[in-house]
Amino acid sequence: MKCNVNRAVKSAPRLLTVVALSALLVACGGGTSGDAADSGETDGFDTDGFDTDGFDTDGFDTDGSDDLGLTGGDTAGDFDENPLVSEFDLDGDGIPNENEGLPCQGLGGSDPGSTNGDWGDNCFLRADILPGVEGVQRGPFYNTTYVEGVQRVLYCRGFGGVGDEIGDFADGFFGPRTNDALREFQTAEGLVSDGIVGPGTWGRMQLLVEDVANVVLDDTDNAYNAYGITASVDGNFDCSQMTNFFGRFNTDPDSQDIFEGWEMSVVAGESAKGSFSTAAPQ
Repeated sequence: MKCNVNRAVKSAPRLLTVVALSALLVACGGGTSGDAADSGETDGFDTDGFDTDGFDTDGFDTDGSDDLGLTGGDTAGDFDENPLVSEFDLDGDGIPNENEGLPCQGLGGSDPGSTNGDWGDNCFLRADILPGVEGVQRGPFYNTTYVEGVQRVLYCRGFGGVGDEIGDFADGFFGPRTNDALREFQTAEGLVSDGIVGPGTWGRMQLLVEDVANVVLDDTDNAYNAYGITASVDGNFDCSQMTNFFGRFNTDPDSQDIFEGWEMSVVAGESAKGSFSTAAPQ
């Protein structure tokens, strides 16, 4: 027979609509086989009249929102295992798919490698990229030499705890201790204490590094200025003569010296050079 779902819905009494629709779908081949008409769900409808492809048993997805194909559904497009996953964020890392290929993945900043003289455009850093969402959502720059450089500044300014050596605190992981130390630093420096290393915080940290150039180290193709970090206000931490960062210059004899970017010592106080970037620490 020819089945017309719309006509059946209009003609059935309201209280019997679900029963009528269920029976009609069985008659039309819906049943338990799960054909194309019911999107693959087991019977076309769940117990309260909404299908499992669009709603769970109480009519809403497990993340509390109705399913429009964005945040949940059945196993054909199931995002319910991780409520952060959606068709706009398929890997559930809190970063929209369209931003995955951007230099700083849409999290703020534009320079993943500190490739110029200004730290202010370095990628933003934070402990949680989705504040307000239950649980901590680590960003892609959670374990990087950018984080390690920030930690070195925090430590040398007296915010890393007196019980640790610089290498113990500056481990490259942006965790709770780093977040607390960063907020204390921001408050002390008159910055917004938001736990985010953005342009203002990056800029202030750079000033504390640039003030104390120690020595020029020559390399085959480049010259490096080696920098310490201005001592803490109370004088308990003095990293001013400890090499932590390097400014790299092109020394082509036929041109002016050109600043090409920042690097960082692999180990605080030593001369071996490594990246100051979104790369993971060595």
